[in-house]
Amino acid sequence: VADGSITTVFFDRGQGMRTPPLQSGALPGVLRAALNYPEESLFANEIDSVSLWVGNSLRGIIKAHFVIQP
Repeated sequence: VADGSITTVFFDRGQGMRTPPLQSGALPGVLRAALNYPEESLFANEIDSVSLWVGNSLRGIIKAHFVIQP
């Protein structure tokens, strides 16, 4: 998982906020640069085990929930 269509992904595994590395395909967003959180990979099978947020420079950071569609 790298980013959303208009958002940067942020997550916490219990060790503080992280964001996926640019090398994973994430875009260098304005909010991402301003917050300067450490980079760490996030894989799809890990999403249900982390606290998840998305954000951009206009909306700020928004708590996100992963929903599985049947």
